[in-house]
Amino acid sequence: MILELIIIFSIVAVFIIFARHLPNIKEKLKDYEHNFSNASKEIPKKESKIDKKIENKKNSFFAPKDPVEEKLKEADKKLSEKKFEQAEEIYLKLVSTDPKNAKIYNRIGILYLEQGNDVDAKEAFREAIKIDDKVGSRWYNLALAQISLKEYRSAINSLVTAIKLENKNQKYLDTLKDVRQRLKKVKPIQKDK
Repeated sequence: MILELIIIFSIVAVFIIFARHLPNIKEKLKDYEHNFSNASKEIPKKESKIDKKIENKKNSFFAPKDPVEEKLKEADKKLSEKKFEQAEEIYLKLVSTDPKNAKIYNRIGILYLEQGNDVDAKEAFREAIKIDDKVGSRWYNLALAQISLKEYRSAINSLVTAIKLENKNQKYLDTLKDVRQRLKKVKPIQKDK
């Protein structure tokens, strides 16, 4: 699976490099034709079907990307640079323009976890899960917030759901084992008689 992904990524990278150099090659060919032509007057060249197809593919391949995804990348960069306020501002603007995007809520939750704001992180992860509950990492992130809040039983339930969605993820299994051990150490509160 990883090998296939590497091969696909390599093919895409080669295609991108080729597509970027294609206009340069066409210009060099035109210069070559122009410089070494024995004709006294230039004959306008008719654009071939292949030239049109290449131009259409080039334009569609390099078309502007989704602005939400672009801003999301920008916010992710700010988050990785620990520029939390700037990242939060971008994430909140994004969520106001695209309120049904679970990815944005998940990133907001990660931001809040990084800041130690576990209550808001938990709420952001819950919103992400409300929109799309089929991604194991969102349940895992919710569990991390719940663990920070010492809500171990809830964290166990979230981790079990994450493991059902991604049953081969060792990180989820290890975290579940750790939370179960923590829960055993917590003593129930005794009532006064």
